[in-house]
Amino acid sequence: MNIETLSSKELIVLISLCGYEDKAKEIGDSMFPNRTEFFWRDYSEKALELLLEKEWIDEDHIVSEWLQNFIHEYIQARSIIRAINRDRNETLIFRCLKNGTWLREHIFIKHEEHRITTLHHADLAEEIASFYHYSNKREPANVSFTLTDDQFAEMSKKSGGRKIRRAAGFTPQERASFDQFNRSLDKRDRLLDSVSFLTVDEEYQDTHLNKVIFHLPAEEGVWVITYSNASKVEFKLLSLEGWLHTLEIENQMEWREEDV
Repeated sequence: MNIETLSSKELIVLISLCGYEDKAKEIGDSMFPNRTEFFWRDYSEKALELLLEKEWIDEDHIVSEWLQNFIHEYIQARSIIRAINRDRNETLIFRCLKNGTWLREHIFIKHEEHRITTLHHADLAEEIASFYHYSNKREPANVSFTLTDDQFAEMSKKSGGRKIRRAAGFTPQERASFDQFNRSLDKRDRLLDSVSFLTVDEEYQDTHLNKVIFHLPAEEGVWVITYSNASKVEFKLLSLEGWLHTLEIENQMEWREEDV
């Protein structure tokens, strides 16, 4: 692969030039919502200038063959893992390619920069752990509690913790666990990181969320938040190894014969 780093504007315009205009618009709108037509015209012109300088496109805006092949693989990947690090305002995306390797895309949102490399499936868990820089201070105790989906949504508010503590009907042990989680959440400005597992349908039109695992560093390991069913959310304090095991990299992906 002959590509390592490119800007968001270059990537969006390349995707459009390779025939995926709708996908380019979707990515552009997600990164730069509510922008004017003038913004996008100026944005595209600057991207075309950069691509011409790199000789990735010609004067007629035809994309180099090797780069077209890369964009096709990028868009047509059917199994995707997306990790979000809110502290650093960065996203890490893994796309499974048809030859069985993975495309690793590290997005630095502030700088609108994408760093792209390939890696083997066996290295996924290590890459995710490295992305978050979590560290254990000591082995966590057996700590857990459960909330409803609505209560979980309330936790993003500063006042949500106090309201839920009064109304949740916790046992003394659960209340202590909830208070411990709430202290960790306050330290992170009430923001959670997440790892999502997605698949794309056969026509490469719709992206389906298979599972999302929210997580939060704590003094004793990592808080892991998962949906047990449509209405209950489970909170567990785990070791780093326990958190990575919960991700179940091997089992979360929806493998197909043509993907390997």
